[in-house]
Amino acid sequence: MPRQDELRDRVLHELRRAPGLEEASIDVTVRKGVVKLSGSVPSYEVSRLADRTVIRVPGVDCIVDELRLEPGGTDRRSGRSSGPE
Repeated sequence: MPRQDELRDRVLHELRRAPGLEEASIDVTVRKGVVKLSGSVPSYEVSRLADRTVIRVPGVDCIVDELRLEPGGTDRRSGRSSGPE
């Protein structure tokens, strides 16, 4: 199993190169193979893309997704905007 700092670097590398995640502001912390994603994303789909990207990184055992939908972003699960109406 890679060290925590090495795993974090691998995760960040994959997030940076994944098409569709360019506008996401994602912070990564790692502890014992558990990767916590926090920050903001423009849509629910981008959040799911981040999860799918991270889980493929060798050494990742679990993801804790604490990503927030940016104001005005779209949650396609409900079809609602996260911004004021």
